[in-house]
Amino acid sequence: MCVSFLNISSYLEVGRMAGLFDKQAEVYLEARPTYPKEWYMKLAALTPQHSLAWDVGTGNGQAAYSLSEHYQQVVGSDISEEQLKHAMQHPRVRYIHTPTSISEDEMINLIAGGHENSVDLITVAEAIHWFDLPQFYSLVRRLLRKAGGVIAVWGYNHTAVSPNFDLLMKPLHKKMLPYYDPKTSYLWEGYRTLPFPFESVGLGREGEPMELDIKREQSFQGLLRFMRSCSAVTTAKDQGVDLLPEEMIEEMKRVWGGPDLVRSVTVKAFTLKPFFIGDKMANAASGMAVHDDCKLRFLELKAKRSYRFILFKIEQQQIVVDKLGEPNDSYDDFTSSFPPDECRYAVYDFDFITEENCQKSKIFFIAWSPDPSKVRMKMVYASSKDRFKRELDGISFELQATDPSEMSLDIVKGRAC
Repeated sequence: MCVSFLNISSYLEVGRMAGLFDKQAEVYLEARPTYPKEWYMKLAALTPQHSLAWDVGTGNGQAAYSLSEHYQQVVGSDISEEQLKHAMQHPRVRYIHTPTSISEDEMINLIAGGHENSVDLITVAEAIHWFDLPQFYSLVRRLLRKAGGVIAVWGYNHTAVSPNFDLLMKPLHKKMLPYYDPKTSYLWEGYRTLPFPFESVGLGREGEPMELDIKREQSFQGLLRFMRSCSAVTTAKDQGVDLLPEEMIEEMKRVWGGPDLVRSVTVKAFTLKPFFIGDKMANAASGMAVHDDCKLRFLELKAKRSYRFILFKIEQQQIVVDKLGEPNDSYDDFTSSFPPDECRYAVYDFDFITEENCQKSKIFFIAWSPDPSKVRMKMVYASSKDRFKRELDGISFELQATDPSEMSLDIVKGRAC
């Protein structure tokens, strides 16, 4: 299933990923395994209220459709318009297309009418590995109910048929791996390495997903459609490589037992179903201490202009001063101070001249979260940011940057003036 909401381009190459699933949207609907009704019954039993559920990366809508039996309203969102054209329809399900340009506030308006902490259940089926996790978890915290809200994610990465058939598939899987996006590594690892900073309800937790077997009857043609719907097969085909040549299909057919045989197979799945309440990352953020020196140095920058800029970092569960910029330091000095692979906060005292030829200055705040930095630290910085900013009275505007081009001098001038 495709990633669904993404509000900035750094949310991975979402346009390209949506295209992967656009190409086989109709096949995808027919070929993918369905999830047991019992899953949704267990999820519904976990939430005290049943007003609103949001299925993220809904794809063909099978999860959203099943949730409609238990929730008064279900929103299914996806970046792929083509997938949504084939989505399963139900009076209580509303599908929304969420392009890359959409903002977080717009997402809250679309899903919950602008009401934060009003969603009872958020589900992500076979999709979370595509997401920019810090951004997604930030939106989860704004939308999910504080008391009793649940986020559940699940996926599958293997179908067990028989010892002989499974042995035949191993070399094919190895050939497919180079054509999968690196993000899918979370999936092949069974979500065991997926950062998931929420308290468990006993149905899987961070680092320990609960394993599930989905039993189903499978025809050979159904299996073939399933394999052809894989993003790796589509990507390889676009590059002129056929991962399923006719001779391979014939060998698969032979080991399967013939084209007309229907076999009982087991889809190997795994799930993480934690409560939102007691969110570990939110607790860490709310308990994140701010060293007194941070506020003192900021006051000196604001009142005495003792520094041109200040960089802050999180160290041993507190925010501390990392670097002080001299009053005559340039903007290039400032941007070159950011480590290329670690997150930081920063403030900069920016001087400029207005159109009326008046000399002015504004202090702006930067949340620096470069792509190579660790996912967990991205989440810690994202969760702590708003509380830290409230300690710094006098900030005019904020920039969020993942590389230097997103905090260029031209961008700063445009925001300041």
